Amino acid sequence: MAISRARLRRMVWKGSIAFKDTPSDNKLWSHLAATLAYVRSSRASRQRAEHDRLVQAIVSMREEVKMSQRELARRLGWKQQSVIRLERGERSVELVEFIDICRILERDPNEVFALISSVRT
Repeated sequence: MAISRARLRRMVWKGSIAFKDTPSDNKLWSHLAATLAYVRSSRASRQRAEHDRLVQAIVSMREEVKMSQRELARRLGWKQQSVIRLERGERSVELVEFIDICRILERDPNEVFALISSVRT
């Protein structure tokens, strides 16, 4: 995805991007675009890893209480396919949904968050 010069200017103005050298105008914009792409990809990979840990915690909790995907879906008011997609990582988990899942699986959401955040990959 190409970034417009105006957007890059706004990002530099707001301090979202910093760089040490001052290349010529064309090099400046390509440098900024490359920096932005790197920042986005590293942030996305960190978020992906955290989301994967969250999903793994949900699967582990469900298996601990010996609950099927179908039963969890029924209690959440979802279709079973939604739980399957969640556990495969194809669907994100919203905070309210996560709290509901924890309550259904009789776990404290704060403890689960603490457990997930204490594990670093």
